[in-house]
Amino acid sequence: MRVTNRMMGEDFLIHLRRNLNQMHKTQNQLATGKAFSRPSDNPVMVSRALSLETEVARNAQYKRNIEDASGWVETTDGALNEIGASLNRLRELAIAAANGTNSEAEYKAYDTEVGQLIESLAQIGNSKYDGRFLFGGTDTMNSPLAANESTGRITYNGNSERIHHEVLPGVEIQINTTGHEIFEASDDPRISLSDVLEKFKTGLSDGTSEERKAIGGEILKQLDENIEAVLSIRAKNGATSNRLEAMLSLNDSEALNLTELLSKAEDIDFAEKVMQFAMMENAYKASLSTGAKILQPTLLDYL
Repeated sequence: MRVTNRMMGEDFLIHLRRNLNQMHKTQNQLATGKAFSRPSDNPVMVSRALSLETEVARNAQYKRNIEDASGWVETTDGALNEIGASLNRLRELAIAAANGTNSEAEYKAYDTEVGQLIESLAQIGNSKYDGRFLFGGTDTMNSPLAANESTGRITYNGNSERIHHEVLPGVEIQINTTGHEIFEASDDPRISLSDVLEKFKTGLSDGTSEERKAIGGEILKQLDENIEAVLSIRAKNGATSNRLEAMLSLNDSEALNLTELLSKAEDIDFAEKVMQFAMMENAYKASLSTGAKILQPTLLDYL
């Protein structure tokens, strides 16, 4: 078959367009830093990158869950610390009130301070984190605790349900402590804190001299048992905080690993691509020079 100048020219233009398209693709890769801009560029790697992007997003959600849980648990610890401080002050008042030489004025002063501390305990029990009540169980929108000023009893209006946060695939951590655990729970021989506080307040305001002396005995013992219970609750909360801290560190490591894998799947090697582009550009210029000779007009072009 006779090869004409026209055939040579057409073949040259086909290869020139192909080289130009490849240059354009490489130029886009250099501009975006990505190995592909559409699925058809590399279907296998696009699928891999999409899968990794899903994993990155899921891991980021777990991090938000962990951070929210950590904030909740840390705020709970602060509230439990305040509750413990109030109970220790009530213990001091119980010892002072048991003194048989107290005057009525002194008992009245004790009664007033005890009432204020009980009210303060209810307020602490209504602490919030991010607009949500900490101690109401799953009912996070309503105040869980109320104090009766006259009787000294604290009433719990929440529920005993648990709040869990998923921090890893299939791994959930309980983050809440309920007001029921603090104020209403009892286990032989411990009676509930609400009962102890009511007995304490009533003994001060309406009790006989013998009942007031008993404040330093039975009521003091029951206060100590509830102080220990609150310390135990706080220790459990602290263990949860430590676990969440470890989970956050693990999450950060996973995020770094996923980011590196995603980068390998979709990012280009800039140095390599710059070299490729330079070679393509030189080849393109050489093709243009060669093509200028191939496509020179001849007498036949005018016949």
